[in-house]
Amino acid sequence: MRPVTHLIAAAAILLAGIALAASGAGAASAGKVKTAVVSDHSGDAADNGIDLVRTTFGLTAGGQLRVSITTADDFAPSDLRSRTGVPGSICLELWTASVAGSNPPDYLVCVTANATGDALRATIMKQRAGQLPQLVAPATLTRSSEHNVTLRFGQSQIGRPAVIAFATEATARGCEGHISCVDSAPNAPRTATLKLRTPATATG
Repeated sequence: MRPVTHLIAAAAILLAGIALAASGAGAASAGKVKTAVVSDHSGDAADNGIDLVRTTFGLTAGGQLRVSITTADDFAPSDLRSRTGVPGSICLELWTASVAGSNPPDYLVCVTANATGDALRATIMKQRAGQLPQLVAPATLTRSSEHNVTLRFGQSQIGRPAVIAFATEATARGCEGHISCVDSAPNAPRTATLKLRTPATATG
C-alpha cells in the first residue's frame, strides 16, 4: 500500500485557499495521442470506501494530461468530507523521477471535498522529503456522471517527464492508513506506465 492520507490531512487547510484554474502547457507530441488504461475489480474496497474500477490516463489533443477515474458506485463531495478525522480522497500518484512504486510518489493529483462538502476540488502537489507537500496548482475538474471524475493539468506542472509511472488510490474518510480502507489501481505496489516521448539520451 502507498498510503497518502497523512499528506492529505496535512495539506487540507492549505487547499482551502486555492481557487485558480489550472493552466495547460506544452503542445501535443507528434503522432497518435497516447493513453494508458488500468482496470480494477469491483468489490475490493471497504464498505465505507470508494471502489475504483477504471483509470484512463493520457494526453489531450492540446497537449494537456487528462485522467478519467471511474468508480463502481456513485459518490458525492459529502462522501469525502470528514468533520473530525482524515478527509477522504481520490489521488493520482505520479512517479516522474523516483523509482516507480516507491513511497512517496513525486507528485499527487488529489480530489477532495471543499470545506462545506458541497463541491469537489482537485490540486496538484509535489512531494518533498521530510516536509509537507508543496502545492503546485489546481487541476481542472469535471464529471460526466456521479461515478466518474476527470482531471486535466499541464505537463509542465509535473516537470514535463518523458515517461510517467502512475497509480490511483482512493481513501475512505476517517482512514488512518489501514489497508482495509484504501483501494489502489493497480494493486500496490504495482504501477502502470504512460510513455509520452522517448527519453533524452545523456551524452558524454
